[in-house]
Amino acid sequence: MTLNRRQMQRKITLLVIASCLLNPRTSIALDEPDSANLRPPAVNRVVLDVELDEKLALSGTVTDENGYAQRDVLVSAERPGERAVQTSTDEYGQFLIPRLRGGVYQLTVLGTQLTCRAWTTGTGPPVARQQLLLVMSDRVTRGQREFGSLLHSDKLLIALIAAGAIAIPAAIISQSDNRSGPSS
Repeated sequence: MTLNRRQMQRKITLLVIASCLLNPRTSIALDEPDSANLRPPAVNRVVLDVELDEKLALSGTVTDENGYAQRDVLVSAERPGERAVQTSTDEYGQFLIPRLRGGVYQLTVLGTQLTCRAWTTGTGPPVARQQLLLVMSDRVTRGQREFGSLLHSDKLLIALIAAGAIAIPAAIISQSDNRSGPSS
């Protein structure tokens, strides 16, 4: 069986795409930082929206990675230019920070900081939580990551999506490229 030029180009294209997927460092240019200009990576802070209750209190629960309540954990909320408000979790890991106003707060729990946008009752967006659930662990390094942020930060993921967008139609075309006539 001989391959015509078009079939050969398709096979070579598929081989190149397969090699890109198997060994992405050889085909994808990665931005390596210059050793003289090392800067810490930009932090993409996640801001959680939470709705204050009718008494303008922020509530939540602190657990470990197994879901066990963390008692006597100090939780503080601070706004720029204002004094921090602190409370501790109870035996069920729950905390309540009273008398807050709507706005952006920096929450600190066990040395970990979290940015939180507090909304008064009925004014929060649909994604605003009624309570916060804070999972504290040495093994948990980051919580939820929105899918859209992956498309802006993960070069390998973008390369895989692009390779798939090329490989799948090429495979379909090569499968349907049957030169024989219709069977009777």
